[in-house]
Amino acid sequence: MQVYDVSLARQKEYRVVFVAGLLEKVFPLQVREDSLLSDWERKLMSAGLTHPLAERLPRQSIERLFFYLAVTRARERLYLSYPHLDIEGKESLPSFYLEEVRSLFGERITVMRQNLARPYPAPEEAITRREREVAVLGALRHAGAEDPAAGGRFEKFAAGVCGDAQSRERILAALKPIEAELLDTRIRDGGYFEVKEASPTRLELYGKCPYRYFAEKILKLQDPSGDISAMQKGSVLHEVLQHYFDPKRKKDPRETTEAFIRREIEAGLEKHPLARGEKYREDLDRRDLFETLVYFLEQEDRRLKAGSFRPAAVEYSFGSEPGTAGPALEIGDKERSLKLRGRADRIDTDKDKKFAVVTDYKTSARFKAGALELGTALQLPLYLLAVEKHLGLTPLGGEIYSIRDCKRSGFYCEDHAASFGKEFTGRSKLPEAEFRKILDRAAAFARTFAKKMVSLEIPVRPRDCEASCPYDTVCRIEKWRLPVILREIREDLKEGL
Repeated sequence: MQVYDVSLARQKEYRVVFVAGLLEKVFPLQVREDSLLSDWERKLMSAGLTHPLAERLPRQSIERLFFYLAVTRARERLYLSYPHLDIEGKESLPSFYLEEVRSLFGERITVMRQNLARPYPAPEEAITRREREVAVLGALRHAGAEDPAAGGRFEKFAAGVCGDAQSRERILAALKPIEAELLDTRIRDGGYFEVKEASPTRLELYGKCPYRYFAEKILKLQDPSGDISAMQKGSVLHEVLQHYFDPKRKKDPRETTEAFIRREIEAGLEKHPLARGEKYREDLDRRDLFETLVYFLEQEDRRLKAGSFRPAAVEYSFGSEPGTAGPALEIGDKERSLKLRGRADRIDTDKDKKFAVVTDYKTSARFKAGALELGTALQLPLYLLAVEKHLGLTPLGGEIYSIRDCKRSGFYCEDHAASFGKEFTGRSKLPEAEFRKILDRAAAFARTFAKKMVSLEIPVRPRDCEASCPYDTVCRIEKWRLPVILREIREDLKEGL
């Protein structure tokens, strides 16, 4: 195959010629008159000159000549092509030369359009060995999506491709499931996978995607797209809310809420400085923090005054480390005991100190009920178990509190919530037996994930593959397999963890 610029191919002829890039303003190039000197003015000024000024519009005739040269280089077959979508994914505008060709030849021209929903060549489009192999693999993985009438033709095509020994081996290797296994003894015996005390956050990350857990927690690969300032602002928000709702903290009755927020923001920014180079950006971040907190605290104070629950503990920590409020949470029997450590953002209790609601602050997020079934939402259930065991409180529910829009979403025990009238109306309430089942299932997920982490199991089976994952360039998962993997996981969960 030879690739030429049109102007270099005028002396050559070929059996087959492809003319690519027939887009409007590309071929032909968009020709405009000079904005200072139009062609008419250039023609007037050039009268009688030995070297007249060049005019722009005649270039259109040159572009047409180039197209004529391109199409007349073919002796047997000529292919005129243009991309259906541009670099931004928008539909492209074809060159008007194509319309002129259609008007000349009409229906005698064969038009082939690529199916954008099919990311692999069809058997009739495959030319090279590699393309033929990809066509077979694509058709096998998308069985049922093709025209049933083409089944016989495909079988004949696939038999021809697999008749080649090398192609057959590559196709069989591609269809074989990927088994991720660490073989380096220096890594296996290095203690990197030991889990003395697991945190719900770490277990949740493993449950969502074992490979991301491996890349982030074991290899400690840095996320180049991570917004450090956003994380610092989140830390400041948490600290301000911790100090505001801390029942043990004495407040100055003379200090207004706005003054308290400004003082706490400045103290938080000293501890968590923003990674901003320009002062105006820092000022915008300060204003954003202030306005967000003022709105949130006004709404939350109003809700708490009208409700039956009050903050009883903030940043409640449990674990074996010094300074924690409670001991590590042990789940399982003596033979398969697992110790957990964690930190709950807030625990609210009723006036009688009997029921507890665990709150997890998020800047902007919603609780996904389906995540409980998959084991990708472990924090709230495990925190509720810790509250029940260490504080002697009856779990009523766990919720994610979105700070920016003041929206709560979570899961609650219907039997216990009924005691508080309309306070939990419209929320996701479950019968007590099902609510308890969710807590016990979270403990079972935690034991299973911890066992797999210690056993160096890094299966390529994400339960929650994030679209903005920072490790997608090194991940081995094929996106088309995600729904298949999720379906397999759900079937496995029906039979047991």
